[in-house]
Amino acid sequence: TCERPTTKHRVCEYNPEHTQTAEVPAGEHIEAAPVIKNKKDATCTVNGSYDEVVYCKVCHKELSKTTKTIPATGHTEVTVPGKEATCTETGLTDGIKCSKCGETLIHQEVIPASGHHVVEDAAKAATCTETGLSAGKHCDKCDTVLVAQEVTPALGHDFTFTSETAATCTTKGEKLYTCTRCDATKTEETPALGHDFTFTSETAATCTTKGEKLYTCTRCDATKTEETPALGHDFTFTSETAATCTTKGEKLYTCTRCDATKTEETPALGHDFTLTSETAATCTEKGEKLYTCTRCDATKTEETPALGHDFAFTSETAATCTTKGEKLYTCTRCDATKTEETPALGHDFGEWIVVKEATETEDGLKRRTCRRCSEVEEE
Repeated sequence: TCERPTTKHRVCEYNPEHTQTAEVPAGEHIEAAPVIKNKKDATCTVNGSYDEVVYCKVCHKELSKTTKTIPATGHTEVTVPGKEATCTETGLTDGIKCSKCGETLIHQEVIPASGHHVVEDAAKAATCTETGLSAGKHCDKCDTVLVAQEVTPALGHDFTFTSETAATCTTKGEKLYTCTRCDATKTEETPALGHDFTFTSETAATCTTKGEKLYTCTRCDATKTEETPALGHDFTFTSETAATCTTKGEKLYTCTRCDATKTEETPALGHDFTLTSETAATCTEKGEKLYTCTRCDATKTEETPALGHDFAFTSETAATCTTKGEKLYTCTRCDATKTEETPALGHDFGEWIVVKEATETEDGLKRRTCRRCSEVEEE
């Protein structure tokens, strides 16, 4: 090793039994690069330090240790901005501190508030159209309102009647008003009066022609006419041509105011038929009714339908299991008859009865009997 002798052995690569031993004398340490340990960083005002240690590359023994100093870095100054004083708030001067350790190097000093500089705000009188203001106060340094000015409402015009242009029947009038506080004016329109018409004369209406009324305005020479409708005829009944069963009649009317006439058609009366005689209907033949008009000799006939047979049940041949039956019906008004077929009833077999049991080599036999006719069925 680096401090005492050692031995070393070699083995033949072709014959492991052949070995060789040799003594290796003690050698010297080989220094490795220095290693920094126990480092303490410097601050703005205090030095730092570290140990520089050297080890042997071979045996790693510490060969030397040297303590070295890291100089203090010193403060890095930055300005702490101040703040101007206002009328109501204190201010601050600029200060200085270290940006690395935060230590204050120059303290900020308080600047006292300056106080308001009061300015008077003059009052302003309101007018007819503009608002006014009361007196107030404010600071001309910070613009703070110390005594607020209050708005006084505009007075509005105080109009009084001055003159008038009178309205006529067809044109509007106008009233003039002037403000008692200023020269402002306003006008107020008055509506046209419209004509005041009164009745003057009349052309009378007749049955067929319209009439006319004349009206004249009491304020001017304007006139207007008003049409009155034609009266129309006032017809009254005069005479009549009577209607008959087959011809129309006519009524004559004459106007009470003039010679105009009109006729009014009355409808034909139509026949007033009444039953005179009748041929009665039978089961197979139609009948007939004869009618005669009460106002004239006109007649008409009316066919009545044949009555048809009124069949009633008379007798019956009963149906059996294998043969159909028959019902006989006879008309109550004549000797006519009709028959109605009834269907065969069919057998009404009872239960199957085993007559002979089936065996392995022979068929069996069963039998049933009709309850109505004793017909026997086997299988």
